[in-house]
Amino acid sequence: MYGMPNNIRSTNIVNRVKPVIFLSMYWLGIRLLGGALPALEKTKRSEQVYEAIKAKIISNEFEPGGLLQERTLAEMLHVSRTPVREAEIRLAQEGWLDLSSQKGIRVREVTLRKVKEIFEIRGFIEEYTIEQIFARGLNRKLAGEMDADLRRIKESLENQEEMARHSFAFHSHFVGILGNQTLNAIWEKIIEEIVRIGMLGVMSTCDSTLEEFWGEHENLVNSLWTGEKEQVRRSLQMIKEEVFQSVERKLQKDMA
Repeated sequence: MYGMPNNIRSTNIVNRVKPVIFLSMYWLGIRLLGGALPALEKTKRSEQVYEAIKAKIISNEFEPGGLLQERTLAEMLHVSRTPVREAEIRLAQEGWLDLSSQKGIRVREVTLRKVKEIFEIRGFIEEYTIEQIFARGLNRKLAGEMDADLRRIKESLENQEEMARHSFAFHSHFVGILGNQTLNAIWEKIIEEIVRIGMLGVMSTCDSTLEEFWGEHENLVNSLWTGEKEQVRRSLQMIKEEVFQSVERKLQKDMA
């Protein structure tokens, strides 16, 4: 048999050596950077803690006005207190928590004024979105996406966080289907507040009213399937009114 040509032999040797060289340079770089990899993990951990706490606030598992303990949060999430503290600062900056050296860490209250402001903005965006959805013939596509989310919501009625997550998806599709990135960015800024307010209303509602509430969501989806634009408008308005009235009753009861 003929021997392997020198150029092929050289190529094979280089291919074997490449991974070794790469790994050596990789770990050397980390050592020289003073542990960049652990820093990356720390950032990821802080982000996960932030998302976990915010999810419990939005779902009202952490109730408005409730007091949070840093140590308890750390134990619950199986982390040190450092990422919890970082998450708390970020959540306070975004308006989810109130930090005070005297009163400690509290979940920010939901006020009737805030609910009115959020719903006013919501109304403007939904009205524009309805027109665009029907003008572009996207109503049946949207109905399919929202129908799937509605089924998931009903399946998770015993789990506040799951219900909030699927509710978030339900409302996100309404604007996201247009593909308008700027509008979507604006919508995402208030959608978490919408879900939190909605969850507050849902959790303070009796079973019979709750059945009517989700029934109106079904009417909304059915109207999208059948292309009844005015009925979509009415269903959205009914949903907002039911949530507002439920939240108003709860806030008045809490103040009494």
